[in-house]
Amino acid sequence: MTESPVDEVATAAPTPDGSIQGALRAALAAAQHRQNKDFPIPGYSGRLWGTFRALDDYTDVRGIVAGLDRVSDDATKELYIAADTIIKSCVGVYALMDGEKHELPYGMGIGLADYLGQQVDTDRQAVFALFPGTLAVMGLLADLDAWFKDADAKSAEETAGNSEAPS
Repeated sequence: MTESPVDEVATAAPTPDGSIQGALRAALAAAQHRQNKDFPIPGYSGRLWGTFRALDDYTDVRGIVAGLDRVSDDATKELYIAADTIIKSCVGVYALMDGEKHELPYGMGIGLADYLGQQVDTDRQAVFALFPGTLAVMGLLADLDAWFKDADAKSAEETAGNSEAPS
């Protein structure tokens, strides 16, 4: 099996002498392989959590927006994008009970909704059934977006060694 070009760059080690080439390779690898982050799912008093990954692949983002051209109401379109982003970026769900993490065998979708007694037909409907309201859906999307931008800024700052570019 052949490694993809992304895998080759991501696994390239920085040069031992701390060269510019090594620093640039390390920065790119860090940007391409961000860690996942856990966020509480609103409405469950800190008991239900999701583990999310940053969506930094254009095809992921484009896939979320595709097919929404026929939705004429902007607010509805934005809610659908938020729900679909949450679904696409959620890589796991767990319950936090008595300080212990209990992985659930569901992602953010129909399976989790059914487990929690909600009858839905689609993953998108599941998000709206699982959250206490549409503002909570938009709030989690805002948190995810802020984390992604913050992680990107921190990565750039660490790579640059907090130095500024010459003017």
